Amino acid sequence: LREGGQVLIFVNTRKSAQTVASSLSEKVVMLLGEGERERLRQVAKRVEGALGEPTRTCKLLAECVRRGVAFHHAGLHADQRKEVEDAFRGNLLKVVCATPTLAAGMNLPARRVVVRDYRRYSEDFGSTLIPVLEIQQMMGRAGRPKYDRYGEAVLIAKSEGEVEVLMEEYVKGEPERLVSKLGTEPALRTHVLACVASGYASTVGDVLGFMEGTFFSHQFEVKTMKGVVERVLDFLEEEGMVRKEGERLLATPFGELVSRLYIDPLSGVLMREGLEGISKGEPTTLGLLHLICRTPDMERLYLGRGEEMEFENLVEERWKEFLVPVPEDPEDFEFFLAEVKTARMLESWVEEVHEERIHEEFGVGAGDIRRMVETASWLLHAAHELARLLKVKKALRPLRKLEERVKYGVKEELLELVQLSGIGRVRARNLWKAGYKRLEDIKRATVEQLASVPTIGPETAKSIKRQVEGREWSGI
Repeated sequence: LREGGQVLIFVNTRKSAQTVASSLSEKVVMLLGEGERERLRQVAKRVEGALGEPTRTCKLLAECVRRGVAFHHAGLHADQRKEVEDAFRGNLLKVVCATPTLAAGMNLPARRVVVRDYRRYSEDFGSTLIPVLEIQQMMGRAGRPKYDRYGEAVLIAKSEGEVEVLMEEYVKGEPERLVSKLGTEPALRTHVLACVASGYASTVGDVLGFMEGTFFSHQFEVKTMKGVVERVLDFLEEEGMVRKEGERLLATPFGELVSRLYIDPLSGVLMREGLEGISKGEPTTLGLLHLICRTPDMERLYLGRGEEMEFENLVEERWKEFLVPVPEDPEDFEFFLAEVKTARMLESWVEEVHEERIHEEFGVGAGDIRRMVETASWLLHAAHELARLLKVKKALRPLRKLEERVKYGVKEELLELVQLSGIGRVRARNLWKAGYKRLEDIKRATVEQLASVPTIGPETAKSIKRQVEGREWSGI
């Protein structure tokens, strides 16, 4: 660092990234010039305010940034990750402690790369070695073009005995072979249906012909896929997505819609099952959220130790809200509880629970929430379109409203306000509390009155006034 270089440190967990960054920041701050400190204070301010409601993670990141160090992982908000990346590229940040996600697809080189951890925990296999390809991706970040004559990559061994093992495994070892994932049924479901629905393939032979042009066919014989393709076609036919006329394959309206929505056909089947189970009254928020959390397209939260009882109690209290029967098989029930936990997290989001509490209660970060929110919005839109096709009228309005609520993380009463540019869940709630509940209320208020609302300020007040008066924005 004293020579003007920068360092990337890779560790295996988010917590480690934060701990190491915080520890190093106490020493790195001593190497900063006054000009750098002032610019870092501006970066830290943006990092801390990225969510509108700063969490402990936001404050810790901001404190590290002020000292010339940052941590980077998928739990951070996208805006925070970008601020860190830009500040590192600009040589403002001297050290970034990251999880391996930074190494994948991110052009962020440094003079020296330190790989502290070469193992990671897996739910299925426990502690496992990180693949050679990933370690080499990390090491490949060493050396900044135009700045460094060379780069250094350091892989840390925990003992003398590990040195030779790491040298053979990672330094001299060959990266793993890339293997196509197309041969699995989940991948094939989507592609086979798309082939038929688009008219590209009208027979089994056409589908197999399409497969011949894929990466999979370069690695394996296509005839090995024939049995899998036939099983997938049987599934699509049984579920009413594809029908046969002799040897000809045709997509049904249900199959065409599922393909157009670009969801896994199994997701379409599971959503149809739930939607057709709606009989009395409108479905609840939890019921609809659980419906999309059942699908293979939705990432599910891990059910931690000791959480089973909490969510079993929730299921017992609110079982009438679920659109599908609660499974009796113990293994299926455990998966069901994980789906419920995921749905409950999203319900907390739309009920405007403070992000800090969501982070603590569900073990997710701001980046995790936004990623899952994006997927949930897409699946709720898909469910709405399926409900319209299936003529499940009772689900249409709740799904349409819930899609918007999930997108912004608000209760229904704030949907009008959050349509304004620059107004998120926190600012919208503050406007509501101050008595500005409709766009007409904002139109009647002065800029000074709006600026006095917490988190609004003069610039935002001017912006939303221009929007509601139609000079920048045409209306909702």
